[in-house]
Amino acid sequence: MTTAVSEPVFLTWDDIDKRLADLNLKGSKIWGIPRGGAIVAGLARQQGAKIETNPKNADVAVDDIIDSGKTAEKIRQKYGLKTVALVNKKTEKIQSWIHFPWENKPNEDIAESVTRVLEYIGEDASRDGLMDTPNRVVRSWDQLFGGYGIDPESLLRWFDNPDEDDEMIINKNIQFYSTCEHHMLPFFGRVSIGYIPQRRIVGLSKLSRVVDAYARRLQVQERLTREVGEVFQSVVEGVGVHVEAQHLCMMARGVSQQESTMVTNYLTGPFRDSPAARAEFLQAIQS
Repeated sequence: MTTAVSEPVFLTWDDIDKRLADLNLKGSKIWGIPRGGAIVAGLARQQGAKIETNPKNADVAVDDIIDSGKTAEKIRQKYGLKTVALVNKKTEKIQSWIHFPWENKPNEDIAESVTRVLEYIGEDASRDGLMDTPNRVVRSWDQLFGGYGIDPESLLRWFDNPDEDDEMIINKNIQFYSTCEHHMLPFFGRVSIGYIPQRRIVGLSKLSRVVDAYARRLQVQERLTREVGEVFQSVVEGVGVHVEAQHLCMMARGVSQQESTMVTNYLTGPFRDSPAARAEFLQAIQS
């Protein structure tokens, strides 16, 4: 079960002083990994560390933050250096955004990064049509990736099933828009959900809300299909989820297949074990 992401963690200068002291870099020859590591190296210099401009001459690499650890591993492989950082998300088990006191507000800092992207692709970020684009992009991300702030299971509302209906219930053609995590390009399509109720039935609109909550994250279609199905599995006899989508990473780049459609299914209980139930579900969503 994926829950809502925690609020950003705002570090103070006192926090930075304490974390820097814990690194115990006095007397060490350090190399700051661009860009954030250069700031840490400058701060460590005031505590007795010696800055090396060539990593081959350093004892240790320093950075502001270790996220996935990929950069630290590259530095180890290339220079044989261990990387230390003010914040190590892997060892501290932190998932939140970390805000350092020398940074702008998170939304402003990200907008500056969007400006750098515009310049990277060859644009003049200062021209009239692009002057507010970084801020517009950040605001659009609040909606496009709003699913990270939602616990999809909390969206479900179940109603008593006094008549004990046990016939298949299907809601088909739920539209969704998502973003592929491999190229950060859109993919979009329709979801059909079928389930066999037990003592309760789910509110119809909640099916669409669950799909939307999972879709508005960086996704792959296979995981999106499974996550939607797993939300219902604990309270129903069986669930079927059918997703058909088009991917811009296939349409606008690479092999450029304009008519390509990807189909994925998640089937449990009778939807998987009973050929008749599976056929009824697949026939119903295609009609």
